Amino acid sequence: MKTFTEFLQEGYLENKLRFGDKALADMSTNMTNFTKYLAKMTQSNDHTGARLAIAKYVNDEDLITGYTNILAVRNSTGSLDPKTLRKRDEMDTKLFKSLKDIIDPSDFKKIMSAL
Repeated sequence: MKTFTEFLQEGYLENKLRFGDKALADMSTNMTNFTKYLAKMTQSNDHTGARLAIAKYVNDEDLITGYTNILAVRNSTGSLDPKTLRKRDEMDTKLFKSLKDIIDPSDFKKIMSAL
């Protein structure tokens, strides 16, 4: 299991964030800041946006596309219907497994508590 620092030192971050926005790149240079960024998103009720940020971090194109589509639905309708929420829950399982596989368990626990 890599620590976040090891992950950064190995140069993966730039590749992992090639889909990301500047805010995500800035926050991801430090796990504490990234966790705070995610917590701020969830506190402002942007749970799907927080998951999209994690999907960008783990560099999973399918999840990035899926969460982006869910955000588009939310932005057009103002909310998510039960079917879309179930789909997001299914995607979350893959997302959290991917995240858990690449970061230190203590960092994973902090991120999960931020969500």
